[in-house]
Amino acid sequence: VATETTPRGQLIRFGDLTKPGKCFWFDPSRGYALVKMQILNPAEGGGVHLWGSLEVTEFAQASADVWYPLHAFQEQDDPDPQFKGRRYRWEYSAKRVTANDPNFDEKIVFVNFPVGYKITDDVAGVAYVAGPATQPATAPNSPTH
Repeated sequence: VATETTPRGQLIRFGDLTKPGKCFWFDPSRGYALVKMQILNPAEGGGVHLWGSLEVTEFAQASADVWYPLHAFQEQDDPDPQFKGRRYRWEYSAKRVTANDPNFDEKIVFVNFPVGYKITDDVAGVAYVAGPATQPATAPNSPTH
């Protein structure tokens, strides 16, 4: 873990830039939002090679201490060895961010799982089985299943 002073302010870095692995930079002034990530692979002849990276260049504050990216770039090598040297670059851009909107319409994110589809929550250690669209998914051990 290291603290770095950058033109964007103080950032906290997790990871070693001299060894293969992943490095992450977080911004304490933005609720520890992820600012940058690098994937370092072993380089031919020693050292490391920057295989891929992600960098957020602009944020929007969505609510108290909650920051979302407005603009970011991702780059990585082509994973196919026959295309050694080819890199890909993606750009992400958003005009605005809204969080905790009291007028949010839940129908726009409704997922209609097929009847019988199993949904597993590994964090809570619970599995659900989807019922008809008029009935919510229930845990297999629940009295309504």
